[in-house]
Amino acid sequence: MPSAKILSEKQAYVADLKAKFESAVSGCVVAYGGINVENDTKLRKELREAGVDYMVVKNTMLRLAVKGTSLEVKGLEHDKYFRDINFHARYGEIVGFAGLVGARRTELMKTIFGAYQKAGGDIYLDGKKLEIKRPQDAIDNGIVYVSEDRRDEGLILKNDVKFNMGLVCLGDFIRGVGVKHGAWDKMVEDYRKKFSIKITSSRQLTGNLSGGNQQKVVLSKWLAKKPKVIILDEPTRGIDVGSKAEIYAIIDELAAEGVSIIMVSSELPEIINMCNRCYVMCEGRITGELAEEEFSQESMMTFATSRE
Repeated sequence: MPSAKILSEKQAYVADLKAKFESAVSGCVVAYGGINVENDTKLRKELREAGVDYMVVKNTMLRLAVKGTSLEVKGLEHDKYFRDINFHARYGEIVGFAGLVGARRTELMKTIFGAYQKAGGDIYLDGKKLEIKRPQDAIDNGIVYVSEDRRDEGLILKNDVKFNMGLVCLGDFIRGVGVKHGAWDKMVEDYRKKFSIKITSSRQLTGNLSGGNQQKVVLSKWLAKKPKVIILDEPTRGIDVGSKAEIYAIIDELAAEGVSIIMVSSELPEIINMCNRCYVMCEGRITGELAEEEFSQESMMTFATSRE
């Protein structure tokens, strides 16, 4: 995990980049791939002489600087669970969804992910209308869903850590009739180190891990797809306090890298401490939206019990 110092430096870099965008008369963003050192040096010199500020910026940092809306949901309906759902999430933002049991938050998220079929409304990503009829459609468009039930819906407990981490990106490790085990093993080791996953080997059965380490394996599985939007449904349910802190650090890092995060949680202190904005649901409707400075358990409970 990156230190608080590194995260702070990233935030300062994004703030500086954002200021440059806001003060610029005009700008041009182009793909950097394929340029060699010689051409890069020449281009820098020519632009500098022309009075142009030239920068090479990672895509994640660029998305954070412009911080546009990534996911937008308009008038989403389900025949049984919810109606007229409207909300949005920006890059680098953690958006909470609070509510009581029966608010239908999980059903809403599973519909966005394509596990349930919508009856009406639209889902947009980066301004593009999506047709999500099954989970693979969402995954292909950069939307992933971490279920509240990791043991039955997130993992195959009788299989090992390597198998579970590679579940949604197996195609990346298949070469003809063979398997690229070296690349697969490297991916597992990278996430083991990044998230401090406590395993004896990648062949350890996932069912023998603690709840916190199981959740890290689930997150690794989905992050291997490099998502734009990650939906976290009760991400710290059933794990100990120490593991919760580690999961929170992972979520903060993902937001710092520009991922849009939607967090469903029944723990109001978790929403208050982690999120930038919060929507509150009651019986299949969004009854309130709160900015961070408006957060309180009282205001959330007021909206969570509002049936008007």
